[in-house]
Amino acid sequence: MQTATEPDITTRPDLTTSATASFAAEPPSATSARRFVVGVLRPLVRDDLVEVAALLTTELATNSLLHARSALDVDVEVSPRQVRVEVSDTHPSVPRASRPDPRSTYGRGLMLVDSLSDHWGVAPHDAGKGVWFSLER
Repeated sequence: MQTATEPDITTRPDLTTSATASFAAEPPSATSARRFVVGVLRPLVRDDLVEVAALLTTELATNSLLHARSALDVDVEVSPRQVRVEVSDTHPSVPRASRPDPRSTYGRGLMLVDSLSDHWGVAPHDAGKGVWFSLER
């Protein structure tokens, strides 16, 4: 598996930068995914966008690890207009934002994604799905 220290990063002529990394199906991967996103974004966008993207990536990676129990891929795309991050796993179920019991310590990740991102959604893949968010620059 690729790690945050070995990202595949490309920049296209339209000034869009893309980076991809894969992480194992183990709890430390949520932290590694966050560090990967921060490492890609830090030199390219404002600090406030880096922090929001880091938080939302952690939420999506944690959801993948808890519910899909599979390895995950993280794709980052930075264009002149937006930052887009997608976390993919091998489980086909579509996540839905819910209203958790106020005493629960789980169930608020997608509420955060919905609140803090400009857009978010789910993209079906041949072997699972990707949950993505975008932040306007």
